Amino acid sequence: MAELSIGIFLQQRDIRNTVLLLRQISSMYPQIHLCVFYSGPKPFHFQELTDAIKFCGADSTIAEDSKTIGVAVNSLMQRLNSEWVYICDGDILFTEEFLKNLESCVPKQVSCGVIQGNALPQLGASVWARFDCLNDMIACLSDRTKPTAWFSQQDFIIPEEMNLTTLHGGVMLINKNVFMAVGGMEEDSLLVQRALAAKLRKQAYVIKFNKSIEFYHIYPNTLRGVLKRKVFHAWGSALNRVRHPELYSDSFRIRLKMFVSAFRPPRPFWSFFGRVYFFLTMALFTTMLSYYLFRFRLRSVN
Repeated sequence: MAELSIGIFLQQRDIRNTVLLLRQISSMYPQIHLCVFYSGPKPFHFQELTDAIKFCGADSTIAEDSKTIGVAVNSLMQRLNSEWVYICDGDILFTEEFLKNLESCVPKQVSCGVIQGNALPQLGASVWARFDCLNDMIACLSDRTKPTAWFSQQDFIIPEEMNLTTLHGGVMLINKNVFMAVGGMEEDSLLVQRALAAKLRKQAYVIKFNKSIEFYHIYPNTLRGVLKRKVFHAWGSALNRVRHPELYSDSFRIRLKMFVSAFRPPRPFWSFFGRVYFFLTMALFTTMLSYYLFRFRLRSVN
């Protein structure tokens, strides 16, 4: 498997899950080139990670200071020499079916720069985790009429392959030559995957979705966790909106379609998620507006 490598970047909260991921990969592919980038302080259970790295024979980089995801991925890509690289978050696990077919997902020809994997909520996930997983997928859809379909149809079947407009991470299959050609990831960006997608699209590279690259992703199981994640995404999107305005040119129109579709006649599953999305977004918008109005009023008083 010299033409394929796997890079994993993680922070403190992902250590135990990454240990499971390393064991999962090495049990099936003991000869594969693995590289691990850990960012942050060393907690008391850090020895579990170092033991797993030694057991798997993986390369490792420990960054004591808080490095960003962009720094981590760029460092991983420099250390991995294969043509195609799986870049993985530390909070994912491969499905058994995908793990058996790791090599078959690699394209024979370079027709695209990045292939986005199919995220599934972790086993036993709450309704909030399933909602957040669905929302990530909606953000990547390239057909701008599809977001309405997700909420207005009872059964929506994800195609095996399709083109996307952006990336949401988790597991991505990246061609190293293309990655280097666009200058890698922005090291100071919060949503580095979406910033990378913008750079790929500017240089006319195609972003593909492959349903066969299936993995379990740990999403927040509570409303509070979902809202914290949305606030983080809001800050990252604000920065990307300034640097890559073309990526968000029709985002308002898409959101409006989703809001309208959420109030169509009730259907058992999708309409529920549509209404949840609407009220969460409105609650977040109202909270942020109230905060900035309060700050403005405070400044005017002072």
